[in-house]
Parts: sequence; C-alpha cells; structure tokens
Amino acid sequence: MIQDLVGIGIGPSNLSLASLLYKFEDYQYKFLEAKKEFHWHKGLIFKESNLKVTVVKDLVMLADPTNKFSFISFLHDTGRIYKYLNSKFDTARLKEFEQYLTWVAKNNKNCIYGAGVHEVKFEEGHFYTRYNDQKLISKNIVVGIGNKPNIPSFCRSLKGDQIFHCINFLHKKTSFKNKRIAIIGGGQSGAEIFSHLIHDNELPSEVHWISRRENLLPIDDSSFANEWFMPSYVKTFYGLDSDTKSDLLQKQKMSSDGIHFDLLKKIYQKMYELEFLDETRPFWNLLMSHEMTNVIKNSDNSYQMQIRNNLTKEFKTIDVDYIVLCTGFRNHVPDFFENIMDRIQLSDNKFIVNEDFSIQWEGEENRKIYVQNNALSSMGISDPNLSLMAWRSSIIVNSLMDKEVYKTQFDKPLINWNE
Repeated sequence: MIQDLVGIGIGPSNLSLASLLYKFEDYQYKFLEAKKEFHWHKGLIFKESNLKVTVVKDLVMLADPTNKFSFISFLHDTGRIYKYLNSKFDTARLKEFEQYLTWVAKNNKNCIYGAGVHEVKFEEGHFYTRYNDQKLISKNIVVGIGNKPNIPSFCRSLKGDQIFHCINFLHKKTSFKNKRIAIIGGGQSGAEIFSHLIHDNELPSEVHWISRRENLLPIDDSSFANEWFMPSYVKTFYGLDSDTKSDLLQKQKMSSDGIHFDLLKKIYQKMYELEFLDETRPFWNLLMSHEMTNVIKNSDNSYQMQIRNNLTKEFKTIDVDYIVLCTGFRNHVPDFFENIMDRIQLSDNKFIVNEDFSIQWEGEENRKIYVQNNALSSMGISDPNLSLMAWRSSIIVNSLMDKEVYKTQFDKPLINWNE
C-alpha cells in the first residue's frame, strides 16, 4: 500500500503531527523510529526539572483542543487529573511530560519502533523509505530526527566516560564524590547539572562552571517576549532578509536559552547554605565570560583544560576528572538522504524551508519533504521549542491535505510587527 506520508523519527514534533493526523481514518501514514521504544531526554530529566512552557502547549491542544492525545486526556486516562489540579503545579514536571509523550506514543498505532531508516530514494513519483530489511512507499515524507549534540572539535577524539554531552548525564552511573568536574555552558542544562551536584549527598571536590555569557542569565518569559512565540510573528520573521534574521535571533536568545529564575534562586541559596550554615569550604568556581579553548589528557587519566578569560584575554589551565558539555545541539543533513541530495537545495549547509515547512527540492510539485525542528534560521526563535509545535503540525497537515483542516491564523498580536 502506498502511504500518503512516512515520518522519520518520533520525537515530540513528529509525535504531534502523528496525533493531529490520527482522527483521519482514511489517511494512510506511518512514523518510523530507530529506538526500540519512545523516550525523550531521559539522560537529562532530573526529579524536580520543570517544563519551560505551560502544559496547554502540549502536542495538540493549540491546534485541536478536543484531540484525544492532549495532556488533559493523559491526566484523565491515567487517573490523576484531580490530584494534578489539587497539586497546583505552575507547569508539569519534565518527568511527567515525558510520561505523557510516552503514553501518546504507545497509543498511536501508526508509530513503529526499532525501525532505523538507512535510505530514502525517489523513483517513479514516490519516496521509497528503507528501514531494517523493509521499505515503505509514500507520496510525502516528514523528517523529525532531532538535532545532534554539539561537541567542540577538540573534544571529539576524547569523548567517552569522562568527557560527555549533558544529554547523557543521568545515564552515567558514576559517583562524583571528591571528583573535579567542569560544566561547559551557561544555559538551563548547565544550571540543572550544577544544582544537582551541589545538592548531592556525595559532594565533588571541585566544580568549575564555565560560560562565555557575561553572567548566569535568566530566561525572559515575560508576556511581551512571548509575542515572539506566536504564529503571527513567525509569519513576520519568515519574510525578513537573512542578516536581519540573524541579528534578531541573537538578540532574542534569552527568551529561549536562559535559566529559570526559580532555579537560579535555588542555586544561589544552596551555595549560601553550604558556605555559611553547613560551613563547607566553597568548592565551586563560577567562570563567566570564559571559554574552554582546548583539552589534553594527562598521564593520570585526568584532563587539563585551557581556559580563556574573554574580559582580560588571559589564559590559564585547570585540571579536572570529568567534563560535562552543555554545549547545545546542531542541525544536520541526515545520511539517509544521500541518494536524493543532488535534488535538495541547501544554503549554508541548511535546508531552505518553505512557509509550510517543506523544503525546496527538485521533485514533483505534489511530492514534498517536510522538516520539523530544522528551521530556526528561517522561522525564528520558536522553531526548536515546544511552544508552537502543535501550530507547526497543523500547518503541515493543511499542506498535506491541500485545504484548511486546522485553523492556523487566529491571533492578533499586541505588538504591530509590520507597521
């Protein structure tokens, strides 16, 4: 059977799209995931970590409030809705949101796991997606495989049990008691890990927190900053020239990549308690406006970091046992596109994304390749975030069906971007 759509990768973005398509029984689609079961950032979900956005911005609610795969439906189906309301959470714990995503994934029969895609071809007007020893034929495909951890070039050959990306932090069954640790990166992930280490019963001997940012900056979650996370602003941003887009993305960074204010307060208070109430020798070293420029392995299996002070331009070295890289993620062109890369148009090694989240390629007009979470430079600061996930999925559904299935233009911003 020829599918209308094949999705590659099952993270929140493609799970959102699969959920909005679910009620259309005549629409043929399958989503493929290499992992044997759904999981989302399990290596970085601490017990008290909170979702950065309201639960209303779940997989479906902003596009289809009655959808069976909403967070409210999850609470109801799992018998916890009244207790959740009585708990008066400002937002969901990340652990609970991951439970919600897993619940959705398990209840969508069109999601196939253990299906690692290794090749996509386009022949005779259709896409041939090969996984394991099978293939699916489809009219369209959507890619939502997520981004790769961004590893500094000088760390790549050393990456392992002692130097690793933060996404794997909780997977490391390591005691950091009396160890020297460096955290590289001054965003939310770095803050979560630093907080975890200083609250642990088995304290490290040293924690060096290093960031190029001038301080530990809070996320800007103000009402007017959130106007950047509305469909109308995406429309405005899309029409700007590339230089203006780059400038705006840099200026708006703290509306996405800052640290929760409550977490900053919690960290500062714990450091105060350790120093003055518990009379613990301060073992932390917060190095803002600094960056790691090189790492070498010592003869005793520790590591020497070269650190640059971006204010004084001076260098120094610090020896540590572990380096945790909270250095973000990067977009990439997937290897399984090798056979159609000569048809795909790129700009600065990135896809050129249309307003319906399809990419520009030399194929048939009614055969499209869509991308999820791969359009930051085209669509703006909201693209990698959960905030407009349901809206983006509704745009793709409307494009696939060539009609307005879901309403996508319903907000009038308080700020007049175009006047």
